[in-house]
Amino acid sequence: MKDCGIILVDKPAAITSFDVIRRLRHLTGMRKMGHTGTLDPFATGLLPVCLGKATRIADRLLGAKKEYLTVLKFGVATNSGDITGKTESTRPIPHWNHALADYITHEVMALQELNPHPYSAIKLDGVRAYKKARQQEEFTIPSRPVKIFDFQILSYEAPYLTYRVIVSKGTYIRSLSEKIGKLAGSIATCTELRRLRTGALSVDKAVALDQISSENWQNYLRDVAEILTDTPKMVVENKNIASFGSGRTITTGHDDEKDIMLVNEAGDCIGFGEISAHQLQPRVVLI
Repeated sequence: MKDCGIILVDKPAAITSFDVIRRLRHLTGMRKMGHTGTLDPFATGLLPVCLGKATRIADRLLGAKKEYLTVLKFGVATNSGDITGKTESTRPIPHWNHALADYITHEVMALQELNPHPYSAIKLDGVRAYKKARQQEEFTIPSRPVKIFDFQILSYEAPYLTYRVIVSKGTYIRSLSEKIGKLAGSIATCTELRRLRTGALSVDKAVALDQISSENWQNYLRDVAEILTDTPKMVVENKNIASFGSGRTITTGHDDEKDIMLVNEAGDCIGFGEISAHQLQPRVVLI
């Protein structure tokens, strides 16, 4: 049984990211696993889950860019920044026209920083911000640098605005939706949030959680080499596999490479290493 790899899950709404882990642990009988890039309970979409020793390379799946499809509702603000929260205020919805759409697009693309939402998972003094918010504690989260790579307004059907955005890691879409509400001269809250892509990984390649069973889960377990396709690769001959697995240096004819994926003769990822002066030094071992 292969027990090292990645399952790309299309997370449903109304459950936490850890609920996905709990479900997969039950189905697979494996304990060692973790997800990358937490999704809010109301959000859906791409959630990569690492199983077994693949958890050692989870940080490689975070990606510098993330793409989201979002629906916001003008005229209402909630304490959580999304439709699951308690309504705190209401205002008239904006008078929508092309000029306003162009203005919002221009201002969003120019954003360089945003304040994470108080109901985010950021830790303050070792405590998640959302826990402090639920206990009605007074606190401030400093703004963080963001980069908006692309922003497109797809439709507006009052009071709902649908947009697609590609952002840097660490950009909070609930905060962005609230910012759009202010730019429109109103207020807004997220009603739908779907992650389409993280780095090179797409939700198009993901599987719905309810399609995974104890009988078929290995069908969806993908080798690390299938996922990190842009990483330089080197084949380790069978005679050197044991040495690599033990963390010993291997002589190679390859040129220097600071970060290289090592695969066996079948093409399966066995880890990552660094080559210097024709010496391959294992850095992460997955066998």
